[in-house]
Amino acid sequence: MVKRINKSSLERFIKNDLPKKLQKDLQDLRIIREADIACCVYFHLRRFIGSDKTLKVFAERPSKQTKHIVDMVIFRDFPNKSPDPRIAFELKWNRKRISKKDRDSLDQCIRKLNLGKVYFISVCKKDGVNKVIKSDLEKFRLFEIYIYPNLPPSKYKEWDARRAKVKDKF
Repeated sequence: MVKRINKSSLERFIKNDLPKKLQKDLQDLRIIREADIACCVYFHLRRFIGSDKTLKVFAERPSKQTKHIVDMVIFRDFPNKSPDPRIAFELKWNRKRISKKDRDSLDQCIRKLNLGKVYFISVCKKDGVNKVIKSDLEKFRLFEIYIYPNLPPSKYKEWDARRAKVKDKF
């Protein structure tokens, strides 16, 4: 039997479980740069969605309506209907604040695609975030999620040295 994932459980996963999984991926050096974030987010979303054939996850999705390329989009796709975008993501490496370009892209997703939720996810090497002041349009629709290694100083130095070695191999 196919289990259908409802919108609230998907949003709960994105806000609560996904950050923990990405933090673990960061600590385990599965994330070194921005492309790795997209791979990990895609992997965790697909695992969560499981056998629900109506949900589709697309990376680097261009939109004719917004004229932007969105890093990741979740669609609800029923047979004999056009796909319905549900949630959009902008993914960044080591950004302490959402850029104007990314914010415009997500705002266009809210306006033109009528998305209820959009997410800015930034995986950072160190703490220190400047969250944006949200407009009325963004207040309950735009969510910022910042992921840090969250390691004690002695472990952080070891992690950063290992990360540098892995990074330098490629």
